[in-house]
Amino acid sequence: MEDGPTPKPTAKRPRHDHYIHGNYPTYYNYRYTAAQSTGDEGDPRLILIDKCLAESSCKGLAEHLSNALCLDIGCNTGTFAKDLVQKYKARRVVGIDIDYQLVTKAIRAIPKELATSFGFTTEDYVALDSTIFRDRYNAIFCMSVTKWVHLNGGDSAIHRLFRRIYAELKSEGLFILEPQEWSTYYRKKGIADHTARNYSKIELKPEEFPQYICSLGFSLITTQDPLKTGPRGFQRKIYVFQKLAV
Repeated sequence: MEDGPTPKPTAKRPRHDHYIHGNYPTYYNYRYTAAQSTGDEGDPRLILIDKCLAESSCKGLAEHLSNALCLDIGCNTGTFAKDLVQKYKARRVVGIDIDYQLVTKAIRAIPKELATSFGFTTEDYVALDSTIFRDRYNAIFCMSVTKWVHLNGGDSAIHRLFRRIYAELKSEGLFILEPQEWSTYYRKKGIADHTARNYSKIELKPEEFPQYICSLGFSLITTQDPLKTGPRGFQRKIYVFQKLAV
């Protein structure tokens, strides 16, 4: 009796392991194009930040961005960092990303006339051996990064992220956070074996981030609900925290 044809292995959805940190090379192209398709110009998160700074509870906080030293965690190709300089007149923005290829693109895209306004570098911000620059920044931005930190490192990595941000902010400095919702974790949990394991052990959910952050020595100044434009996956709240005076 002859053997039949060897059955083909069950097709599996490919794992894009090289994007396990959310380091998509066309991220800003997609996000900006989605915004423009609904009539918005540029990054709609800037509109939310403007609304935050215009609230009475944020009176005087805009000065923390003007002529400021800012940090953009997970800067990708640097588009948002450039917006901070051009829109808010930040003195200098340091952008860090775990993907050296994205950082290289960010460096190459710096306009010559703004060369001194940016510093892009490759770094894992939550690495255990990270060098902490205490009381350095006037403002720190963490935009659509927390899900990837959480899936890759679990609760302990999220704790390190927020604690380092606290340490590196100057007294009364601003922390602007755009976290992904817990419901979005499920679709990405299987991107690698370790992310699936970490997902099953996560206890600190994104909706609990504000309470944890405030326990470190921050005050929650305001929250902005997302604009109801563009893909729902990009409709995320923005939180503005201020480091309490020390």
